[in-house]
Amino acid sequence: AKVKGGAQPWLAGWNRLVANPHAQAGWTPRATATIVRGGGTGENYALLYNDIAAAYQNALRWRIGGDRAHGDTAVAILNAWSGTLTTITGNADRFLAAGIYGYEFAQAAELMRGYAGFDLARFRQLMLRVFYPMNNDFLLHHNGACITNYWANWDLCSVASVLAIDILCDDQAKVNQAVEYFKNGAGNGSIRHAVPFLHPGGLGQYQESGRDQGHTVMGVGQLGAICQMAWNQGIDLYAEGERLYLDGSTFHGNHTVSLETAELRFAGAATLGPSADVV
Repeated sequence: AKVKGGAQPWLAGWNRLVANPHAQAGWTPRATATIVRGGGTGENYALLYNDIAAAYQNALRWRIGGDRAHGDTAVAILNAWSGTLTTITGNADRFLAAGIYGYEFAQAAELMRGYAGFDLARFRQLMLRVFYPMNNDFLLHHNGACITNYWANWDLCSVASVLAIDILCDDQAKVNQAVEYFKNGAGNGSIRHAVPFLHPGGLGQYQESGRDQGHTVMGVGQLGAICQMAWNQGIDLYAEGERLYLDGSTFHGNHTVSLETAELRFAGAATLGPSADVV
């Protein structure tokens, strides 16, 4: 309604989506039987994540804009992969692939639920046969490592994938599994381990803060995806642990602003002329 009414900033966001190369009707899927992430030789996971982006963005364009060409494109991508993919492999990064791409793929499929020609039953089987077992195995065994070996993001992408897949498959028992791990799991991805430090002023420090901005932003985003998926199912994880997610997000937001301010001051003080590359 906001887009159709020309309201901002919704229209500007829509225009950015429409301009994205992945959001174009007619995208040709490159489904393959085996996806490899990690280990170098034979890595081809870009085939999967680019197709997922195209499926999701075309699904959004169908849902918001109503153009069936985009709905048809999203379904063609989803059907191609559900009829082809059998294995995700590689080094430890294979668990990242199963987690990140699992929850993204399931969300794209959820948008197309009920669309003519979408083989939802086969896609559910893909998620339950290929993605969910790897998500579950990682949360249970952490690739044979000690429970604190992996950063929070590894757990969070697996939790997000379990939750998204189970919503897609209408499996309440597995939804409960994801929610329970988020609340009380032993790994770094459970909320009290993901935001382990509380500072004055309602600031909660995310576990990956100080590693780098990319991983920290990723984690905050994954926490948000988990909380919002649960919220849509009537489960309030935003309030878990006295609103630890909000505290962690606030800390990260303040930290990011402080870094940007410092970078701008450095750039302004440096005798580098007008170049903005340093920022």
